[in-house]
Amino acid sequence: VLGGFADGYFGWLYVDADHSYKGCFRDLHAAEYKVCAGGRIAGHDYGPGFPGVLQAVNEFCNTRGWVMSAITKKGPRQEPDRDGRGIPSYVLERV
Repeated sequence: VLGGFADGYFGWLYVDADHSYKGCFRDLHAAEYKVCAGGRIAGHDYGPGFPGVLQAVNEFCNTRGWVMSAITKKGPRQEPDRDGRGIPSYVLERV
């Protein structure tokens, strides 16, 4: 879908589709070109239950000049986290 938009079109994009390393890295790379200067990329599932997301986000930041500007904390839960609300989300920005 992103291919249909001009480069720099979005102020921010939310990546939360493919949770594998390869898929998440591909999605981040595609989002990078579609976000305008000063824009942000956000996503979800940045936690140990999703090692592909952790690896892809970290590698993307280390190799593409992005930094994590915000991350949500995993909150305490009394019951199983079936809806994913306890898994951290993140926001990236270019340096």
